[in-house]
Amino acid sequence: MKIQNFPDHSSEPSELGQMENSCGVLAAWGVLTYFNKFIGAIPDLVRLCRYTINDGVFTIALASALRQRGLTVDFFTDPDPDPNARDMSFYPIAAMLGVRINPAIGIDALLAKVNKRQIPVVLFMSDEETGHLSPMLGSGADGSIHLPYYYPPLMPKDEFVRRWSTPDVLRQCLIASDLA
Repeated sequence: MKIQNFPDHSSEPSELGQMENSCGVLAAWGVLTYFNKFIGAIPDLVRLCRYTINDGVFTIALASALRQRGLTVDFFTDPDPDPNARDMSFYPIAAMLGVRINPAIGIDALLAKVNKRQIPVVLFMSDEETGHLSPMLGSGADGSIHLPYYYPPLMPKDEFVRRWSTPDVLRQCLIASDLA
């Protein structure tokens, strides 16, 4: 299954295209636009996501931002053997907002959850050896994973799993939905 009518990277606001390390804010913009949720001005979305130029957006902070805009959010992660203090400070906020925090799930379970009312956002290692956040819109007939905010937007499943399972990204993902 592949999600249709998801906002294309080319329609992103120009402010996002000019920012460094903005993949998390872009993912928030895409998911909120898809679900017709209030985004507000881009600087407000940047603050809501807790973006910094050095860190970008932590996945758990993105989960909280989407929850604050009215989506139901489930967050999945492996345990972090070397937690970042700033990252860890977002977990109590997320829990207070009602983000459900769960152990990591496998790729097949994650793909099974993709549908027009549930959009995963995944953290994986980019070609530049930094974490990258992108919505996941399903898989193609050849099994490739569709990541609309990455280039190229189709990635072989085994390569995605390798990049998603590195120690620096911990198989982190969230599933945002408009389900109550």
